[in-house]
Amino acid sequence: IGTRHIGGTGRVALAVMAGGPAQAVNGVFKGAKSARILVGDLTDDARACGLSRDMVLALVKGALGTTNLLIDAPGNPDFSLYVDVATVRTPGGDCVSSMAVKAANHEDVKFTFSRVKRSFQVVLFDETDLWVSGAAAHADTVASGLGQVLGKFASDYDLDTRW
Repeated sequence: IGTRHIGGTGRVALAVMAGGPAQAVNGVFKGAKSARILVGDLTDDARACGLSRDMVLALVKGALGTTNLLIDAPGNPDFSLYVDVATVRTPGGDCVSSMAVKAANHEDVKFTFSRVKRSFQVVLFDETDLWVSGAAAHADTVASGLGQVLGKFASDYDLDTRW
């Protein structure tokens, strides 16, 4: 558990955060060239706090535009990038957003004890963060936080696929 000071609002957020860097194993993206972006639906609270699906999608595409990753190419992508921003408003009017960015693929596995293949999600990158701010500044707060997480993902992808 940690606290995070948000911008110049003078507010402090109590957040449960994973310590250390984003979870990506070195080399996990080697050979991956394409991804599908999936952005979760936003709630009425999120829209009241100034967020929009277009804004989130633009942030994702902007962060990934610095990589050589082919986004939403036709056909079957190498993995999917899931971006979810879940937002609620507090009784005092502040906005609280949980942001999750996960890159994953599905692989079919047949266990030795079964003849049936089952599909399982294989997580390649996973990071979440929690941000709090007043409604007027929340879109900027989310853009900054999500930009940081997406920057970590883009960096991991670039390091794995550079050679």
